[in-house]
Amino acid sequence: MDNKKSPLLSIVIPTKNRQYTCLYVIETCLLIKNNDIEIIVQDCSDSNILQKQITNKFENDSRILYQFDGTKPSMTDNWNKGYENSSGKYIIGIGDDDGILPEIYEIANWADRHSFEVVGHTEPYNYLWPDYPIKHYQGSLIARNFNSSIQYIDDLKARVKLRSKYADMGYAIDLPMVYHRLISR
Repeated sequence: MDNKKSPLLSIVIPTKNRQYTCLYVIETCLLIKNNDIEIIVQDCSDSNILQKQITNKFENDSRILYQFDGTKPSMTDNWNKGYENSSGKYIIGIGDDDGILPEIYEIANWADRHSFEVVGHTEPYNYLWPDYPIKHYQGSLIARNFNSSIQYIDDLKARVKLRSKYADMGYAIDLPMVYHRLISR
């Protein structure tokens, strides 16, 4: 049995053949100056070259846990394996072309102190990489209006029930999800 203490925060990054963006994502995660995190890189690329690139760029930072799966899992299976390989009290999943701010650790700490199971957001900002398929939006930062207010939701079971009733329209019900959100284990 492993007696290692689980970290407060697991950041899961599933990736496939996007080494150049994934390295940047890892770099943003490492801006968190706390060892109480783990960064799970769940790679199902055509080769495991990313492992060497991670070692070369970040040396042996113990917060990075690289997992390679050469069986060519589906995108969903690769994401799920990343979550299964995580051990943090709070989990957040981000794409291999995303970034994260160091304040996410303080948000996880705040959620833990207040016993919140989920912390979400309204996606006020979205960056589109220079290789985005629509030329007009390439390299763009899109900002939406937001007011930084906090909304407490205590009727999750009712929302889940409603989502199952209206399955194809569930996005309007604001169910928590692990992509870009903190979810407690």
